[in-house]
Amino acid sequence: MRRKNPSKQKKKQDQRILKYYHPKDLIDIYHEVGKARGDMEHLSYKVNYFFKKDLNKPYFDFRYDKVEVHQQTTKTVKTMLDNRLLKLAQFSEQTIVKIFEAEIASQLVHGLGTAHVLDTAITIHPVYGVPYIPASSLKGIVRHYFIQTFFKGDGTKLAETAERSAKEEKLYKLYADIFGTQEGRGLVNFLDVYFPSGTLEADIMAVQFRSYYNSGGKDAPREVDPPLPVNFYVLKSDEPVEFVYYIMKNRKPNSNFTFEELAKIVGDWLQGALSHMGLGSKTSRGYGRFTNIKEVDDEKLDNLKRRQEQAKQERIHKELERKKREEEAKRLASMTEEERLVYTIEQLDPKNVQDQEKSKGALFNEVIETNNINAARALKKYWIKSNLWIEKKKPKKKQEIKVTQIKELLNEA
Repeated sequence: MRRKNPSKQKKKQDQRILKYYHPKDLIDIYHEVGKARGDMEHLSYKVNYFFKKDLNKPYFDFRYDKVEVHQQTTKTVKTMLDNRLLKLAQFSEQTIVKIFEAEIASQLVHGLGTAHVLDTAITIHPVYGVPYIPASSLKGIVRHYFIQTFFKGDGTKLAETAERSAKEEKLYKLYADIFGTQEGRGLVNFLDVYFPSGTLEADIMAVQFRSYYNSGGKDAPREVDPPLPVNFYVLKSDEPVEFVYYIMKNRKPNSNFTFEELAKIVGDWLQGALSHMGLGSKTSRGYGRFTNIKEVDDEKLDNLKRRQEQAKQERIHKELERKKREEEAKRLASMTEEERLVYTIEQLDPKNVQDQEKSKGALFNEVIETNNINAARALKKYWIKSNLWIEKKKPKKKQEIKVTQIKELLNEA
């Protein structure tokens, strides 16, 4: 009796119980793009459209346990970030730019509670297709750090009509300068935080007391309810991430601090928020914490300015070379065939091996065929410079014979 192949049987069983929910028109496009480019670069496509349903289980699951940021996307985002800093550097007289680098201590998830078919999500930039943290979230965590540190978490003290002590009033003015109030915007502008590289990995949490939450708290929590596994993606990356903010020096601060002092204060709060509070969701469980935080604005901006100057010089050099080629082409077009041959020989480099071979081959043959005396003189001069002018009474080698032929053309034999 012929035995069935267990791997084929398992594959058939998997196809029976697993269904992939995906719009047909999009999957067709995906396959066409995959053939042409190897893979889809935008992360949100895989995160939002690729999941599976086991018909024997009451929940959906991710199709991919790991999703890496595409290399081409990494390159594009890094170029964008460099250009962003260059634009800020161009206004260095009107702004103070601060750049910090930090590494994710373990893992990060942002946007976990936003709308998604699996009830869990992660924030992906709609244009660049990489994980990112909106500037509003970064500003929010720094503001939260300020409230926790100086007002013991009591945000009501920051209301315009709230009663405050003299010390608290000074802190309020500092708060208004940095974050702004209903009467006016703050001086500090936070920028989006991008993660150009990294991996999204599937994590899991178990929801307890489902009947309690489904009833809106009407039913009592019961331990008999089985836990419901919920999958979500977390970001892991070993590469340092840029945190950027800047201060516009377009109006005087209301507090007694200078622009430079305000920039330094915000940097201290940012470092405290990143290391002690964390960004995103599940920070109480250790998610979203950062380590190896350091200020790198001087180093970054200097390097970018140097690279910008190098690129400028390269563009100037290429333009000069282009104009030189055009002028040379015009000069050659105005010459006769004899003049063009002489000019070509005069442009040869005595130390260039390819030029030496060219002089002994095609150019030598053309000089002999056309009996061009001026070209013969130019060729002799070049061979003397390149140590190829070898005179023998009884020439035997090829180059010696060629020298003799040039001498005969010049009536020097």
